[in-house]
Amino acid sequence: MTPVEALYFDGRTGRSLPVTIRLYDSGDIVVAGDELVHRCTVGEVVVSSRVGDTPRWIEFADGARCETDDNDAIDRFLGRCGRGPRSRTGPRIVHLLESRWQLALSATVLTAACAWAFVAYAVPALADVAARRVPAAADARLGSTGLEILDSSFLEPSRLREKRQRRLSALFSSLAARVDDEHELRVELRHGGPLGANALALPDGTIIVTDGLVRLAQGHDELAAVIAHELGHVVHRHALRSVIQGSAVALIVTMIVGDVGSAASLAGAIPVFLVNAKYSRAFEIEADEYALTFMRQHDLPPAAFASLLRKLAAIAGAERKIDGYVSSHPPTSERIALFEAAR
Repeated sequence: MTPVEALYFDGRTGRSLPVTIRLYDSGDIVVAGDELVHRCTVGEVVVSSRVGDTPRWIEFADGARCETDDNDAIDRFLGRCGRGPRSRTGPRIVHLLESRWQLALSATVLTAACAWAFVAYAVPALADVAARRVPAAADARLGSTGLEILDSSFLEPSRLREKRQRRLSALFSSLAARVDDEHELRVELRHGGPLGANALALPDGTIIVTDGLVRLAQGHDELAAVIAHELGHVVHRHALRSVIQGSAVALIVTMIVGDVGSAASLAGAIPVFLVNAKYSRAFEIEADEYALTFMRQHDLPPAAFASLLRKLAAIAGAERKIDGYVSSHPPTSERIALFEAAR
């Protein structure tokens, strides 16, 4: 028999009563105090699992409890009586991890690896599914709101001559007509200001091309290459996918209910993303591959994009900054090599 000092709680009031618990090898339990005697067997109680040296609970069928900090005595009793208690699995695992640092370290590493894998693989995959569930009507609202914010914050009306603007619009229309996509594709010419020579694709199919990029390009082939790359971003819904990836709440809501209102609430984030952030390496590669395929199919020289990238890289180097197309992944040299090697 092993005596264990404990506090008894009747389960109805907050009053505690000092008691002695007598634990018998047969599995019998006797709780004795000044005001009570309680008898039962180990099979009739729930013993909380050990968590370090925190107090243990013995719960009785009538809702009463005994609390003791003599964990070793409880463990010896459970081992001797030959009958395991009805205990909680969660705390038992916690105690196992706490008592064995190797397991705790392994669990920490595994948790970190799972979290990284979820962010690196699961979230982008779910964002792709969620973005494709957002209807074109929601994309239209995202694009129009995003363009309004960009116009009020960064962009100005184009300063190109009307004749040149008409030629560029005609070029875009001829390219857009060859794209199989549900969006209403259109081009918007703007003076880029702080954005310099740049092009941006909004979720609704609007492609913004700055005056600086138009002036930098030599001939329609180089502009067509840029437009083809931006069309790749539109077709694969990269802007919306990127913003959704940054908002776990929006991702979950859109995945479960396809809520257009929640998706439309991301409109304010679109300009911030396009100006301050860059597409992931995977998105840039996907857009480049789309542009390369598009140019091959429509007899446009892939080397034209490589030529424009070289000019953009030269400007960035001269100004000691990385901006626009030459700031994204993969490295500009790899992108140039891809299009120069293409036939």
